[in-house]
Amino acid sequence: MTKNSNNTMWWVVGIVVALLLFGDVIFAIIGSILGAILAIGITGIVLFAIAAAAFALVVLVGGSVAVATGVAVFAVIIAAIGTLWPFIILGLIVYLMVRKRPQAV
Repeated sequence: MTKNSNNTMWWVVGIVVALLLFGDVIFAIIGSILGAILAIGITGIVLFAIAAAAFALVVLVGGSVAVATGVAVFAVIIAAIGTLWPFIILGLIVYLMVRKRPQAV
């Protein structure tokens, strides 16, 4: 056996031992990550598609990556406002109810 294959064998043994000892935790973490990704739903996919399309359009026209990133972030903000407007209005109402009212001079 060469030194490289011996090193690879120890990595494989270490991974197998780690899976035997911590397999349920590792699979639980992977499952929670996949669950969070799937929980985003259609709204998240649409927001991502809008951002990707805005980024691609700016890069295709000849803009820099920095400008394209800014446009994509702006597109996500606008799309999020369009999607989350009930929560924004609710937050504004709660703010108006609990804010410290200005005193007349």
